[in-house]
Amino acid sequence: MNKIDIVTSFSQAGYKEYAKRFLETFLEYFDHEIKLWVFYEREQPEKFMANPRIAFVNLLSAPVLAGFLREYGNNALIKARMASARKPFQFDALKFCRKVFAIEQVSGMTTADKLFWMDADLYAFAPVTTGFLDSLLPADAFLCHIGREGYHSECSMMGFHVKHSAYREFMDRYAGIYRTGRFLKEAEWHDSFLFDIIRSEMEAERKITSHSLTPGARRGGHPWLLSPMASCMDNLKGMRKQSGKSWKEDLEKAGVKRTEKHWEDLPSRTGKK
Repeated sequence: MNKIDIVTSFSQAGYKEYAKRFLETFLEYFDHEIKLWVFYEREQPEKFMANPRIAFVNLLSAPVLAGFLREYGNNALIKARMASARKPFQFDALKFCRKVFAIEQVSGMTTADKLFWMDADLYAFAPVTTGFLDSLLPADAFLCHIGREGYHSECSMMGFHVKHSAYREFMDRYAGIYRTGRFLKEAEWHDSFLFDIIRSEMEAERKITSHSLTPGARRGGHPWLLSPMASCMDNLKGMRKQSGKSWKEDLEKAGVKRTEKHWEDLPSRTGKK
């Protein structure tokens, strides 16, 4: 059985809003041999600090992030694009670079065979086994992701073969798109869009192959519900954090029938029953 590590990150506000639940359900439902790397900001999550299953790293102490924030923290172009964009998140490089730098940093620390990124607004509601996670990333693929046809991936969960020959290069190029300022030349500046740029480049170079966990998923909706992960975890993407569950409209739009009890009696997006 392959050794599995997971990495996540969150801000101080994010810990209070959603990440505490992620940590609690990790300890409750994930196999005990799975290690979780947590990149936190400012206050340490004291409730979990002594747990040997979780390794904590202060993200703000990372030199690469500190250097990026010094260089781009008051960047006029970033401010202007976010102020004028219909979807400001598409240009919030200062937020989404943190995720990419955390993935790059842990890549030099983990001893696992497979490394999975999970956003901290996910949470488990059923057992998540080593064997299950191992099955998500086939031996013949470098990475797995939540793909969408004709649109960028939804990178709330990704998996990587740590011992693949292209692993180090992928991580260098993924973080490098922020470090070098190349992101400013791209159409969008968030981690998912930039992930697909590097993934597509390295696939074209025949250095890697990838495996989509959501074949047939398209733009719009909540592709998480089409993924195998929906059998044991929910994804509170965006405004779903307020309801504590995905919405019943998500299930209807996905056109998939889920049999797990968690997906019964979902809240409505409108707040109406």
